[in-house]
Amino acid sequence: MMNAGKKRLPMIVSWSITDNRPGSNLHLEMKSDEGSYAFATRWHYQAYEQRFSQCEKSIRSHLS
Repeated sequence: MMNAGKKRLPMIVSWSITDNRPGSNLHLEMKSDEGSYAFATRWHYQAYEQRFSQCEKSIRSHLS
């Protein structure tokens, strides 16, 4: 159940690409959008860190 939920974490992802001869720069910004909770557990932080890392790798691979 927890593994399935890690794929659907509410987050905001934005990126921009700027020209930087001879290539380009990619700027990624990701932040959680889960709202407020009374407390956060280590699992919450780990789940977001893992998902952010997966999203970053996926975006970079599709843009390169």
